[in-house]
Amino acid sequence: MKIAVLASKYADDFQLKVLKNILSSPHNIAGWIVDDRNAKSLSEKLKYNIAKGRGGYVLIMALKYFFKKNEGSADLSGIMQSSGAPVYFTKNINSNESIDKIKTLNIDALVFIGGFGILKSPLLNICTYGVLSYHHGDMRKYRGQPPGFWELYNNEKEIGVTIQKLSGGLDCGEPVMEMKIPVNYKDTLHSLQKRIYEKSTALMLNALDFLETRPVLKKLDEYGKIYTLPNLRQWLFINIKILLRKLSLKPK
Repeated sequence: MKIAVLASKYADDFQLKVLKNILSSPHNIAGWIVDDRNAKSLSEKLKYNIAKGRGGYVLIMALKYFFKKNEGSADLSGIMQSSGAPVYFTKNINSNESIDKIKTLNIDALVFIGGFGILKSPLLNICTYGVLSYHHGDMRKYRGQPPGFWELYNNEKEIGVTIQKLSGGLDCGEPVMEMKIPVNYKDTLHSLQKRIYEKSTALMLNALDFLETRPVLKKLDEYGKIYTLPNLRQWLFINIKILLRKLSLKPK
């Protein structure tokens, strides 16, 4: 399959593993489309989320980021150059210039790894399988973010991971490949997120392999509720619940 990759300039460990799986496969990366926008500062993010009533949660996540072990992000420039495929930087992925550039690549699918804002038509329908993206959740029940949080909050026994062909709405595309991962009774948000990322790195490659069989993709009959970042009260609630579970002797 001939693909192009939508990415930011840097990748976290999960994104890097997804890319390495694809690069080691027979699938042909025909181009890289890179988000060249300036990243929002922490203060800008806090200001936005405070207005949404989520400032407390975002501040806690920021503090955890600063005090955790330095995992860093990988600069993708070397990987892009070594692939031999052309690299195109854009500040507006939905612009006519970007669309025209992607069309010249004559690809089967765009693989969304990171970066960018809202993706719109005609980009979503620019090639046979449009834009393929991860959603760490079961779209029948959980759309939005953050991964794993609301499944823990609602005492779910498992979490879904989906590769979807994006549509105009949030996490309401056509599923290409899905998997289920158990939620353990004493999971923390960190342990659950770590596991769902580790278990799903090969899912994008599996989806590309599956698409080579030229299946007919279909939208789901029903999509779940849209979730967003929790407020401070919800964050405190889930952490108290996790603490009580860790102190208990047996799962309930």
